[in-house]
Parts: sequence; C-alpha cells; structure tokens
Amino acid sequence: MANVTAELVNTLDELVDDELNKFILKLSQRVEGRQHIPKGRVHGKSRDDIVEVMVEFYGKRRAVEVTLFTRGSADGLDDAPASRTPRGL
Repeated sequence: MANVTAELVNTLDELVDDELNKFILKLSQRVEGRQHIPKGRVHGKSRDDIVEVMVEFYGKRRAVEVTLFTRGSADGLDDAPASRTPRGL
C-alpha cells in the first residue's frame, strides 16, 4: 500500500480545477452511511493536501474507496478519464 497516496494524488491530478471543486463539494457533503470531511479541511488545498487529509480521516483503503465513489458520483465527472484503482490494494 506504499504507493496508494501517490496514486490518489495522480487520480486527483487528472481533474481540472472545476472537476476538483466538484469533487471537494461531494467529499464534504453528508451522505448516509459515510462520514464527510468538513469543507474547511479541504477547501483551497492542493491535491497533495487533500489526499493527506483523506488518508488521515479515512485511512488508505477507505480513502481509495471514497475517491472512486466520490469521483464517479460527482455531477460533471462522468466524462473525466477513468480512475485507476491504486496498486497494492
């Protein structure tokens, strides 16, 4: 799982700013059955910092699951390049 953080950053690097903002919005919304990250923890942060917060908040495995779910469910992200499941999982 050593490369998970780098792979998560690479996944977020695939997003243009508008897509990243939608990702952050979805990440910080309350969804039944999932903890949300407070918007203040990720708003205005770099992609590296967002991944760091996600890993601290969820742990590596859950951060991957949340990234894939959030990226796939965010409005306007359906046309984004397909995300990869980070190696080592």
